[in-house]
Amino acid sequence: MTRIRSESVEAVKEAVDMIDLVSGRTQMKRAGGEWRGRCPFHDERTGSFWVNPVEKVYYCFGCQAKGDAIGFVQATEALDFAAAVEWLADRYGVQLEFDETSPEADRRRAQRERLLKLLDAAAAFYQRFLCASVPGGAGDHACERGPVSAGLRVGRTRPRQAGRRRPRVHGRRARAGGPHRPRE
Repeated sequence: MTRIRSESVEAVKEAVDMIDLVSGRTQMKRAGGEWRGRCPFHDERTGSFWVNPVEKVYYCFGCQAKGDAIGFVQATEALDFAAAVEWLADRYGVQLEFDETSPEADRRRAQRERLLKLLDAAAAFYQRFLCASVPGGAGDHACERGPVSAGLRVGRTRPRQAGRRRPRVHGRRARAGGPHRPRE
């Protein structure tokens, strides 16, 4: 079994910008020394989600969800503790050190890294293909924004979490059977 050293976990926690992390899921507004917004874990109309960027913790007064950056990634990305720490380390450029490593764990980690690099190369290929083959419209838009724009790009998506509701479209739930018809 592979175990991430506690010093590495602490380094990841220190490197995380909590507002940047949470803002990827919900819009945050400054309220004094804290930040508030709508909770990404449940539907609500008013913001009851609170983030303290100094202590790097979050709390929702509506659903009582709480935790730190690692817990937030675990909940939003459907990852276990070790995978959440690795995800954050990759995002914030922290080198992880491991206490115990097995050849099997090293092999899985190397395979995962190779697959992620392959996915990134495939996404770049399709991005170039889209820009070159579709004149006007979507092709021009994709070329103007480049490979990455506000976290959006051609390629990987996060896995769908069990129990997650469909996104809202025009104030209503999107239907599984087809496109949403706007209100008349």
